[in-house]
Amino acid sequence: MRARIKRDHTPAMRLTTTLFQRALTRALPKAGLLAGLVLLAATSWSHAGSNAGDDIPTAGRSLFDILTTVQTKDGSRLVVPFPYENLRALIAKTGDMKEANLTETHIPLGRSLQREAAAPNFFASPRLLLGVTGETPTSDPATTLVLKDRLYVGYQPRAGTLEVISFNEQAGRFEFQIVEDYAPGMTPRTVQARRPLCLSCHHGGGPIFSDPPWSETPANPRIAARLNKAAGRSPDDPQIIRRNQRAAEVLHRSVRGANRLAHLGNLWTGMCSEPDAGRNCKTGLLSTVLEHRLSGRRSYGQGDLQTRRGSEITLEKAQRLGWPNGIAIASPFIADRDPLSSPAAKPAAKPSPTSSTTTDPLASRPPIRRLDMAKPGSSDQIIDMLGDLFTAGDIRWLDSALLELAENVGAPRRVATVPCALQRAPTGTAPPVLVFLCNNRVPGFPRMTGRLITVSPQNARIEIDALSIERLNYEGLTAIAKTASLNPAGVGEASFRPADPVSGLGPRTREGWTIASVALGWNTAAGVDGEATFTMVDDITRLRITMGSLAGYVIPGSDRSVTEGGLRRRDIMRALALRLGHPAADWCCGPDPALPPATTGAIPGLSNLPGPAHPSLQAFHRNCGACHAGPASMPPNFLFGPSERQLDAIAGCAPQILTRLAEWQAQTVHVPPMPPPAQLALIGKTPQAWLASADFRKIQRFTEKLAGYETSPLPSDRTALPACAPVNEAGGRSAPAVIAK
Repeated sequence: MRARIKRDHTPAMRLTTTLFQRALTRALPKAGLLAGLVLLAATSWSHAGSNAGDDIPTAGRSLFDILTTVQTKDGSRLVVPFPYENLRALIAKTGDMKEANLTETHIPLGRSLQREAAAPNFFASPRLLLGVTGETPTSDPATTLVLKDRLYVGYQPRAGTLEVISFNEQAGRFEFQIVEDYAPGMTPRTVQARRPLCLSCHHGGGPIFSDPPWSETPANPRIAARLNKAAGRSPDDPQIIRRNQRAAEVLHRSVRGANRLAHLGNLWTGMCSEPDAGRNCKTGLLSTVLEHRLSGRRSYGQGDLQTRRGSEITLEKAQRLGWPNGIAIASPFIADRDPLSSPAAKPAAKPSPTSSTTTDPLASRPPIRRLDMAKPGSSDQIIDMLGDLFTAGDIRWLDSALLELAENVGAPRRVATVPCALQRAPTGTAPPVLVFLCNNRVPGFPRMTGRLITVSPQNARIEIDALSIERLNYEGLTAIAKTASLNPAGVGEASFRPADPVSGLGPRTREGWTIASVALGWNTAAGVDGEATFTMVDDITRLRITMGSLAGYVIPGSDRSVTEGGLRRRDIMRALALRLGHPAADWCCGPDPALPPATTGAIPGLSNLPGPAHPSLQAFHRNCGACHAGPASMPPNFLFGPSERQLDAIAGCAPQILTRLAEWQAQTVHVPPMPPPAQLALIGKTPQAWLASADFRKIQRFTEKLAGYETSPLPSDRTALPACAPVNEAGGRSAPAVIAK
């Protein structure tokens, strides 16, 4: 018989067995209501938590791995440049980035797992967050690594680690990775993070960010002032404040886009599940998606009613089979939290070890959107989400390739000529400007207003304020005249193809035909009359035919068809390029077969469970091990190491553990319950089943026994719980905690 060590805790920190038993009896009838508040049914969510997957991906690799792979004479290895500025430069160079495409902010008092690494000098070493928030549309998509909304890096210099979230296209998911030993004189090592742990906060399987006004970032003037003071800068620079507010806003928008990507895998695998018909179904959906993107997201197959209705039927059927209660998109946004809201807060103040249930990332969050295919507009939103898979460069290339092919094969075309009123700018204007108003009243014919600005006797820049065709409106288009005979004071003509200056896409009709060219002619010597001739070419039929031929199509050198498995942008674009007559085209960037294998950190698995002498610890590992069995101290690693250490660590965390268990039963939740809602979904349990389980009772009673007490009231302030007591790696503060056999 071994003695059990008693520990003294203040009454405010003790919990009661009687209260737990009484609360359990009361709580079970209310569990349905609680479940509705904290966890939606897994079949109703497009939610990563219901399908965490393995830490190491079974297909593909992360963009971060592809980015940092270096070929050597001994093979390939992952090399993460140090210091951080070198990594940032690599990201910019590889992704053909402009400075505006990379967005950074600092979060000194945040809610990440690194939140206490800089204590007590939080403002001297703030956590830096980098997101790739833009792309360069003119980049060659076949050779450029696409990183927009697909790569995020968190860096805490004091911790010497990077937290990386980057997309894995082949697997259709974001990978969570840690770069260890990211410090001077050390060799950085990239490992896969524990995915269930990450998804406890990252409910949608992608990055998360706070809601406005982003009070943890320098968008908060008080945070900015303290960061500036710690860095020796002026604490009240208004330009810095505005720049930080803009950065937070851009990151917020990027995180929304990233999580739309994260949900595509779940949506795509739930659609078109029939083996044979499913292939045609998916290529039909993809055709509609690409048409939508080619129109600048203005039209969703509106010219082809059969295609549109077919997509709607497909999506309605997918919902009935996979999401009978609708598709709820998990929110990536956590409630805003001002860490300096307390009047007593000081620059070196340590963040509270717990947060309220409204601001803790572990807490359940209502879905950001719920889609029901029976309601008008929902199918349009799904098509729009699927369109996020393709980049601006992809669509620009496709638009150009389709028009080139249509011109070469003599595709059907339609010509419409409309009258224009033209007016010269006042004499002496430099350069000469000709204002045009082509306002045709015949239904279905284009209307156009804008300016022709003479650059030289043979060249002109066209600025189109508005172009409308078949009730589709385009604004801010530009063009350079391909051929021109310019004489604003007499007879002249200019031929051009208008396009959006950012995306490079030309306007299209409602049925999807492209406006291949506009010829503007005038005779100001005889008055102000002129005309514009619009040539519209049917290049969209070629896209539909090509997409239809991709059902079951296996790309040369690949081992599966375009429609198998996940929604893979690279394979789809490669197949399209080949079928559209570009046999040499590849598409960036797939994982090199020579990539070194992905690895995890030294994390104990189920094989390290304690033996029969301590069977109660196995209940802890089944329900809590995904987050608390790792070597890192955050979250508390009370299930790491030898059994003796685990016993002592559980005792040191007893106030936290017992209070978090009680939160599942409380009518008013003060702090997120444990296991958190997303973690319950990962282990396949509902709140009702968890409350009624033998594991729940075993964990509660065993923790009380280790803590050395069995009765006391719940703490009055459950949002200010003490941190877990420190435990040495050998097992104990003074001696290991043991239980009677």
